[in-house]
Amino acid sequence: MVLNQEACVASRFVYLEADQAGADRFCERLHAHVAEKAAASGDARPLDRDMREQIDALALLDDEFRVWGRTDGKGLVIRSDEPVDFHPINKVVNVVRVDSLDQAVQHVNVATQTIGFYPFDRTADYRDRLAACGAQRVVRLGEAGPGTIGNPHDAMYPLHRFVHWMAHEDGTVPG
Repeated sequence: MVLNQEACVASRFVYLEADQAGADRFCERLHAHVAEKAAASGDARPLDRDMREQIDALALLDDEFRVWGRTDGKGLVIRSDEPVDFHPINKVVNVVRVDSLDQAVQHVNVATQTIGFYPFDRTADYRDRLAACGAQRVVRLGEAGPGTIGNPHDAMYPLHRFVHWMAHEDGTVPG
């Protein structure tokens, strides 16, 4: 909820490997946490009209979506099997339930700045695919906030500006 989810590292989409019942339990707990943080912040801006209308329409589609919370800016979680087609902001999180995290990889692109990953010991299985899709950072879940100086940020690679990259090709074919 960094800067009311306006910060570039703010979490908007959560891909959760779970069955629907497990995803619903997670969403309920996540909503309680988001609502608690929202109350503590004292920043409760109602969602804009277009987003309210889209969320209200999703709430009517019980089979495909489930919504926890209200559109009053005090925290809202949407569970779906595909990402919503709007930009969650203002304490709105879209939990996308997947059978396997392999399904989540297809949604990663060059606009994906940071991925918080849990359990972190599974990161190595996904790191190369995430990078190939355009992701810039993979961190332990909950540690997306303060980055390290020089790390990729918003599709900028600051350290590359200080280095001259050169390819040395000697004509041999690796064995």
